Amino acid sequence: MLNLAISLAATAAVFAVGTVVAGHWIAGFAPAILVLLVTYFLLARRTSNRLQAVMEAAGKAAQRQKLDEARRLLEEARPLGRWQFLVESQVEAQLGALDYILRDFKSARPHLEKAFSRNWMAQGMLAAIDFRDGDVEAAAKRMEKVNLFARKEALYWGLYAYLHAESRQPEKALEILGRALKLLPRNEALKGMQQAVSNRKKLRMKDFGDTWYTFFPEQFPMRRAAQQAVQGRGYPMPRR
Repeated sequence: MLNLAISLAATAAVFAVGTVVAGHWIAGFAPAILVLLVTYFLLARRTSNRLQAVMEAAGKAAQRQKLDEARRLLEEARPLGRWQFLVESQVEAQLGALDYILRDFKSARPHLEKAFSRNWMAQGMLAAIDFRDGDVEAAAKRMEKVNLFARKEALYWGLYAYLHAESRQPEKALEILGRALKLLPRNEALKGMQQAVSNRKKLRMKDFGDTWYTFFPEQFPMRRAAQQAVQGRGYPMPRR
């Protein structure tokens, strides 16, 4: 990536100058390392700030129902991937999420598969796609792979248990919820879900907040979606 290449070039130059001037490589080593760290930090921060600005602008466009504008902004951010590691995977994750909330799961999948493997939200969307395709085993494997990075998130556990509960595997769902409550014993949404699964009652996934609809946008209340669409904000409506 260009940020690293520029930093290494600056480091090599400082090391060479220090070695020639002092007549020993040790004299050039310390300043070279300092230049490497400072240069890379500053360049990486610049790229991160530019990416953050694009993400915020795209998010605001999506909230205003201007989805084509949001997609254009994200596509224009692709060149930043040449400068910094993981930038491209972040852009791909956002493009995938945009297709996903429009319920275009076929288009969302290839973008989400390019997202960073530790991005549990992207992996959760992929797991939900697997679930819709009837492959609960693949969905479960995805969820387990990101457990280390998402285990403190109640929504992660709720989604993981939901996939099994809705696949008529209540015992597995209860096992997952048991693991979750050992880590998050005071979480009311998880407690309520555990009780609902145990009693074979309807799950109240809205207890996890509106972020739940990130994974199942088709469950978002249509009345709320219509009201927000009229107001020119809120949750994007799917294209017909």
